[in-house]
Amino acid sequence: MTIPMTIERFSGWGSPVEDQAEVEIFADDAELAAAAYGAIETGQRLQASVAAGDLLTTLGLESPRSGSERFQYPIDLGLVRARGQGGNDNWDNWKPFVAHAVAGRALGPGWFCVVMNTPWLGSWRLGPRAHPNDGKLDITSGALPLGEIPEARRRALGGTHIPHPLLEHRRKSEFEIDFRRKAVVHLDGRRLGRCQAMAVKTIPDALLLIA
Repeated sequence: MTIPMTIERFSGWGSPVEDQAEVEIFADDAELAAAAYGAIETGQRLQASVAAGDLLTTLGLESPRSGSERFQYPIDLGLVRARGQGGNDNWDNWKPFVAHAVAGRALGPGWFCVVMNTPWLGSWRLGPRAHPNDGKLDITSGALPLGEIPEARRRALGGTHIPHPLLEHRRKSEFEIDFRRKAVVHLDGRRLGRCQAMAVKTIPDALLLIA
């Protein structure tokens, strides 16, 4: 499979890896995010690879390069803190993601919010202006009429589903958002739980991805 569109801005991003020592390879974006946040909590910066996921798609790769062909990329880490999760109305601990956080069903019936650190969520380019190392998150929220959902999904393949009068799009390094009703939140494809609101922020240059 050929990745149709890779990251375009910051074309000088990334540099060859001089140290050819082996690095740990995590199975997916969610595992990489958890390890990166764990390293930060101990005052370290993770240097690792990932076997699959939307972070690799952003680089135009299906799997990490090998040997002397590897590059290193500084990556921002996203953090989410949920409110009203499990009946607890207090803000709980921060939870990490490297690719995306999704509240509700993206481009589905009902209200949704997608927070993109990378352009891609599967085959959809839901963060057309997102870059995983610009210190910003690409955020789209709103609700679409049922009749407009198929066209929005088609346009999302190329990232042209926005602008749309019913969808709010913004770019921020941190923000808080209240949902219309409790929604299920997924971080890098893993279910976090149902909550009423969330705070989101980014940690610039949180890890070094070897790929």
